Amino acid sequence: MKLKSDTLTGFVLCHLLAALAFLPWFFSWTGVVIALLGMFVFGVLGINIGFHRLLTHRSFSCPLWLEHLFAVLGTCALQFSPAFWVAVHRRHHHYADEDRDPHSPLRSFFWSHFGWLLVRPADMKPAVMIDRYSRDLLRDPLYVALERRKNWIKLTFASWLVFFAAGFVAAIAVGESQSAGAVVEGSGKVDEDGARAFGHVDGVISVIDAIFALVQVNQRLDTSATVRPALLKVYSMSRKLP
Repeated sequence: MKLKSDTLTGFVLCHLLAALAFLPWFFSWTGVVIALLGMFVFGVLGINIGFHRLLTHRSFSCPLWLEHLFAVLGTCALQFSPAFWVAVHRRHHHYADEDRDPHSPLRSFFWSHFGWLLVRPADMKPAVMIDRYSRDLLRDPLYVALERRKNWIKLTFASWLVFFAAGFVAAIAVGESQSAGAVVEGSGKVDEDGARAFGHVDGVISVIDAIFALVQVNQRLDTSATVRPALLKVYSMSRKLP
């Protein structure tokens, strides 16, 4: 089996970028709050409720617009497309903890938690898996569209751009507000606390990276979960106010 170098590179980059949170420029308590919020929105609603309980097991029913919302949130976690995620998880239940389980613990602890993501056997190719285990999802045009030309990855990248733009706009808004306050008080510069707050908003911890932590917890609480840690951390450089 050939090593999936793109996946390995993504994992390495994810952890290297996450380490930036130890630097003052890239840490803020605002970011911590947003990270926790992201864990709930993308991890709990998107993956656990959307991909797992709803799409894979059909444990409950809901309006189609709500199902699509859960699916989009799960897709933004970058853990495969909805159809492939469902296929992998259904195969896991088909061969639970046996040799043909995609992340069987019989091989090794490392394989079941991480190693299986770094290779792709012939019988685990997306087209093969989806045809065998999740053709029912392809009756929905949304899931077909996400499969076509890897649009599920493009959707994820687009969501990251939205996060970056939102942080950029927020940083500018906070900076202008602080500058106006300083002028009213007759000061020529923003106080130190204000400057740090501005920098912190611009250095918010990525909600995408926060999902990685949730996935690790989820794997230990529910060994049936099929996961792929998020690959990228969105962050913006701190800027000094004049």
